[in-house]
Amino acid sequence: MGAGGHGKVVADAGMCAGLQLLAFIDDGATPGQAVMDAPVLPWAEVVARRPEFGEAPVALAIGDNERRQRARDRLVAAGFQIATIVHPAATVARSAHVGQGAVVLARAVVNAGAVVDAGAIVNTAAVVEHDCVLEPFAHLSSSATLSGAARVGALAVVGAGAVVVRARVEPGGVVAPGVCMVGDAANPLIAPYH
Repeated sequence: MGAGGHGKVVADAGMCAGLQLLAFIDDGATPGQAVMDAPVLPWAEVVARRPEFGEAPVALAIGDNERRQRARDRLVAAGFQIATIVHPAATVARSAHVGQGAVVLARAVVNAGAVVDAGAIVNTAAVVEHDCVLEPFAHLSSSATLSGAARVGALAVVGAGAVVVRARVEPGGVVAPGVCMVGDAANPLIAPYH
């Protein structure tokens, strides 16, 4: 669900993992629109054509955390299965947990005891070190790193290249790109990383 830039990356990751791309779901679709040679269909059409898709799971491919959560709720209410996507070029420890609807992209690392909860995104080359937690529908952007048992709250965003060490990002919080956050703080925008 989602045919924008993030949607293309998630679709590619799913195909690399052996899934078949049947269609994109996007209410902004124009008649006859295609992305990556797959049709882009509005929600109403997907629901009307549901029998054609059988039990095919739907990937949550929307970068905006709140919109992704609403999309998951809408899909589940309509009886669709939610796919979890892990790119084969990602590294996920056996003792890590990746929740339903989460996406772990190429070159990402999810280490021992780490949790990537439902609907969360671990973007390209991001790192979730041991015992760190990415709560539901949070987004760890490209090349960002969590370490030292860091915790990112539900719906929060850690920007590209940011580093969060021994800290908690509050639910809905934003850590700006390139920031280094060490220890808990009321305002997660701490200091530029040099």
